[in-house]
Amino acid sequence: MKQDPRARIFLYAFLFVSFACAQVPQAHRASLPVGSATIEDVKGDVVIHAPQGGVVSSQRGQTLSAETSIETHKGSLLLVLQDGSQVLVEPNSSVVLKVPDQSGGKYLQQLFGKVMAKIQKRLGVTPSFRMGTPSAVISVRGTQFEVTVSKGGKTTVDVFEGLVQVQSVGSVAAAVMLKPGFQTQVLPSSSPDTPTEIEDRRRGRKDSEVGQSNSPVFGGGALAPGANGLNPTGEESPQNTQNTDPGSGSGERKHEPH
Repeated sequence: MKQDPRARIFLYAFLFVSFACAQVPQAHRASLPVGSATIEDVKGDVVIHAPQGGVVSSQRGQTLSAETSIETHKGSLLLVLQDGSQVLVEPNSSVVLKVPDQSGGKYLQQLFGKVMAKIQKRLGVTPSFRMGTPSAVISVRGTQFEVTVSKGGKTTVDVFEGLVQVQSVGSVAAAVMLKPGFQTQVLPSSSPDTPTEIEDRRRGRKDSEVGQSNSPVFGGGALAPGANGLNPTGEESPQNTQNTDPGSGSGERKHEPH
C-alpha cells in the first residue's frame, strides 16, 4: 500500500506535538553530558549496548551515554537529546550516539534503517546538528526530516520542515541543500542526487520500496491527520479530534509486525 507523502508530513508534525507535554524536564536535559540522550518512550524489541558492551535497560527515563549503540528489531525508540531535539528510531534500525567533538561534529551515526528527527533551532555560533550514515553527512540548524539507510549503504533523506544539507562521505563534490518537500539519495562513494520532490520520486518507485512501512507511526501504524492522536509508540492517544483532511481517508490502517 502506497503512502500519501502529504499525510506523512502531517503525521510527522502531529507526532511531536502529541508528546510535547511529556518530554524530559529541561533542567534534567541541561545536566546531560554532550552526546548523551534520554529514552522518552520505547516499544517492542529493542536492544541497547553500553560503550563497554554490556546490555542497557531500555526503559523510559533511562539516560544513554555517548557511544551507546541502539538496535531496534520489531520495536521503536524515542530519544530526547540534550538540547530537547527528538529522534525516533524506527523498527529494524541501528544507530550509535556520538560526541560531536570526537566524531567530526556528529551527534548520531546511523548504520541502517530509518530515523525521524525534529531538531531544535540553533542560532548564532551554535554548531549545526550533524549526523552520519555510511554514505552521507547530514547537517541541519533546526528542522524535521527523515533518513533511511539500506543495508547496502544507500542513504535517502526526506525533508518536511526547514533546510537540510547533505553531502557524501569522503567526496569533494558539492553538497546539496534540501528544502521542505524534497529528498535526495546518496550511494556509497557517490555524490548526492539532484533533489527531487518527495511525491514525484515515490510515485515512480515500486511498492516494495515505498509501500508498507515498518514504522509504528507511519505506514501500518499511521492514522490520518486529525484522527486520534499518536504517542511515540504508535498507539492511539486518549484524545479524539475530528478529521480535518478529507483526502486522508479513514486512517484505520493497523500495523502488522513483519
